[in-house]
Amino acid sequence: MAKIDLGPSAPALPTAAEEAVAAASLFRLLSKYGYLGALPFVLSRIVRILVIGDSLVAGRGSGFGPVQMGGARAMSWPTLLKTALIGMGFPASAESWGEAKNTGGTLAEYDPRVSLGGWTVGAGAGPGGYLLQATAAGAALAFASSTAIDTIEFYHVTNSSGGSGSYAVDDGAATAFSAAGAAALTKRVVNVARGLHTAKLNWVGGTIQAAPMVAYDSAVKQFIIMNMGIRGSTSADWTDASFPWRPFSAITAYAPDVCLISLGINDLRAAGPLLPLATSQANLQAIITKATSGGGKVILVIPPPPAVEEEGSYTYAQLVALYVALGAANGCPVIRTDLIFGSHDRAALDGFTNPADRLHYNGGAYALMAGLAASAVRDVAKAYFAAA
Repeated sequence: MAKIDLGPSAPALPTAAEEAVAAASLFRLLSKYGYLGALPFVLSRIVRILVIGDSLVAGRGSGFGPVQMGGARAMSWPTLLKTALIGMGFPASAESWGEAKNTGGTLAEYDPRVSLGGWTVGAGAGPGGYLLQATAAGAALAFASSTAIDTIEFYHVTNSSGGSGSYAVDDGAATAFSAAGAAALTKRVVNVARGLHTAKLNWVGGTIQAAPMVAYDSAVKQFIIMNMGIRGSTSADWTDASFPWRPFSAITAYAPDVCLISLGINDLRAAGPLLPLATSQANLQAIITKATSGGGKVILVIPPPPAVEEEGSYTYAQLVALYVALGAANGCPVIRTDLIFGSHDRAALDGFTNPADRLHYNGGAYALMAGLAASAVRDVAKAYFAAA
């Protein structure tokens, strides 16, 4: 029998890593150009999105420095969520700062839009990390927007021992205020001509404590993303309501229309406080209830899987089951990152983890998570915030 010529030898099959990278690239491409679902629609109003989480939300692993937090704000999945939504055809912005805790360097290294100007990271917990504090003359906290804005929201602590300060925009005249009074997280809103601006919060006297500012263009019906990921935080940290400016109380102060919640890795990890599963369940339910108390919507984001040796008080599989159960009980969408990454070992093989540890991921993984989150946000917005 004559030999059949099969032609040149077939190339080797792609490795698992090559398949995963190709799949992620395709997902990001489809997400960027809006091919993952219905075409963009017009929002009925500004939709405020608050992201609650830990270092995986803050973006650890995507940056530089001793704990890979330098520049990580820009590569965190909430910031990349903005990029994904814009790629889908929606207006979106992320002009706010956070994570004033454990950046591994300075807050300005984590987010170059921020200049501490003599302010320091205090010891009191607030939304997005520790509150910033000023106690001496010349302290001038500044936040420079990276997109055009016309509205700035300043947030500061008011209490019986509060000092005095002032706020200003660019080189404009400063407006003085007193931070003395009944305990509150006080919001002060400034309207300016649309453009790039630097918001400034200045010390005048006593002690002033600041929480993250938020800025946006009020004329655009858009998604406003506020990343409040706090490195090292547990679900218990996010249920601290001891003062109006603590994380739990501050959820409603930022008036979110949608909360994305992604906590639990620090609850269960062997090096953490080893919270029982039942405690995590109660805490997460309390956060969901708080986030929806004013009519807001919730999307649950299962944190990406840690290495097996990181598991302590309970397993990652139990955390996944908890999220699925909470989603069903509360009617919340659940983003299944466990199905995308499989396991930490598989994610490492596929090039999605940070080799510095067995817990955090890199910018490529966060970009993939942002695409998933954008699809979920789009679906929720279509149901509740689409123009008629």
